[in-house]
Amino acid sequence: MSEKLFRMHMIIPGSEVIQAQDFELSPTNPQAEDVCELFHRFLVDKPAEFRLRLPFLKRDEIEMEWAAAPGGTALCTFYEDDSPLASAVLLSGLDPNSDSQMAALYEAAILDPIFGEESKKVLEFEGYPSIAVAMLGAAPERARTMQLFYAALASVFFRQMKQLRGVN
Repeated sequence: MSEKLFRMHMIIPGSEVIQAQDFELSPTNPQAEDVCELFHRFLVDKPAEFRLRLPFLKRDEIEMEWAAAPGGTALCTFYEDDSPLASAVLLSGLDPNSDSQMAALYEAAILDPIFGEESKKVLEFEGYPSIAVAMLGAAPERARTMQLFYAALASVFFRQMKQLRGVN
């Protein structure tokens, strides 16, 4: 995988197919840049763990729960009316030990109980940075929105991690 890309795997309840897609770390599409900028401004000066409403959404009341760990990993769940829409684990590849610990936590807390044994494939990446997304309570028509949110969030997070570690 190119150093300018990250990989997203997404699993949807009732589907045994894991959707895989590569995204640019630094989007060249102006609309994608705009969404990344919204998440960047939202995340600035936030603590390592929080749960807050996304203030830049006009029609939806979506909250984001975020937990970043040392080593360049994070967990993120989006909620609507206190019901989880989707959950993800972000693995930067900067610290393999941190990546494996966070992936194991995500597997035990989200994947195994909801999706079962086959879901482990969502965490099988050829390279890093990567993000695994599990759709939870989001309606099928919201999958694209969740994918957009996670792609923008991952772009911001992975670029920040590379910058902090001095990796270009």
